[in-house]
Amino acid sequence: MKRKYIMLLLVLLVGIVMVLALPWILLYIGIALSPNLAKPEITYGEFPFRLVYEINGERIVIEDSLICEFKGFGANEGTGKYRQWSKRLESGGQELILLEVDEPIGKMKSWNVTYQIIYYNPGSSWYYMGDIGDVVTYRHDFPNASYYEEYEDGSTMRGVVSADELFSRFGIVLIDWEPSEPISNDFW
Repeated sequence: MKRKYIMLLLVLLVGIVMVLALPWILLYIGIALSPNLAKPEITYGEFPFRLVYEINGERIVIEDSLICEFKGFGANEGTGKYRQWSKRLESGGQELILLEVDEPIGKMKSWNVTYQIIYYNPGSSWYYMGDIGDVVTYRHDFPNASYYEEYEDGSTMRGVVSADELFSRFGIVLIDWEPSEPISNDFW
């Protein structure tokens, strides 16, 4: 009798696991069996750019290059298979740091922000490497910038800072952005 209940419990447990796991297993199998994407003909590129901005009246000019490289293929449940690209600045990092704030100012104090970076993202590696797919247009954030924040509880947040807010809260004005054009890439 006890053995019968154990078997019933085991069957019930396996059934619950299958109901919860089966959709994910089928999704994984579907993605794995889908056709591979074409490889890019050009797998490496360097894209010089120039950013001019003012912070509290001081003009700063940054000239650097964005380096983009093909890193293989990836897959996820949202997009299926995709080409992976990496990007980095020739000078180091991935974004152009405009301002680092150890003690956040203004209304940020009430949000328990412990650390904040205001930065400009020079663009996406897939855009520069000509892997735009069905994307008709790509727009840089200029004259807006981005932020990264760390909070007392350890959580983080990223977002966009409008040009107006960038000036009123941080004294930053993005004046000129001169990026390189993306390449025309073939995929085979």
